[in-house]
Amino acid sequence: FDLIGGLALKVAILSNDIDEVERDSLVDYFVEVWGIDKEYIRQSLPILEDQVRGRNLKEMVKVLVEFQLDNPDCNPEAMKKDILELLNEIVIADGEIDEREELALGTVESEFNKHLALHATSIRSAKKVIDSASDQVSGLAKGLSNYADRGLSAVSEKTGRIAEGVGFSL
Repeated sequence: FDLIGGLALKVAILSNDIDEVERDSLVDYFVEVWGIDKEYIRQSLPILEDQVRGRNLKEMVKVLVEFQLDNPDCNPEAMKKDILELLNEIVIADGEIDEREELALGTVESEFNKHLALHATSIRSAKKVIDSASDQVSGLAKGLSNYADRGLSAVSEKTGRIAEGVGFSL
């Protein structure tokens, strides 16, 4: 609630201040979609609003994306879509689309895409490193196995010759 609600409030604040219709739209969203108590939302919004006034929009998106990525029960792509829809609803709730709000929406989407792409790139890079290390370990194990097989074969031959020399047959 704090991360998404704070982001929605931040976008709404950018057009000078939050309109009551925008606030109502945000309350309705959290009541209808998340099932949070309406009175709790109404009491929390002013506190959250004060907290986000001095925050950087890009940093807020980064923190939200990191939270999503750190929680395996989150689907960051699906959540991005839902959050952008919510932000669009908040922006148009008062019947006016302020240029600053529009720019904020573009910034939020761009930041989401950037951080999710960076995460995907990091995963691909890590996978390549792991695959390479796995290949190297596999090659080393195969080499050691071949070396051990040759060593055992040589020991077996020598043991056989010694046994024949003393009259044992193997």
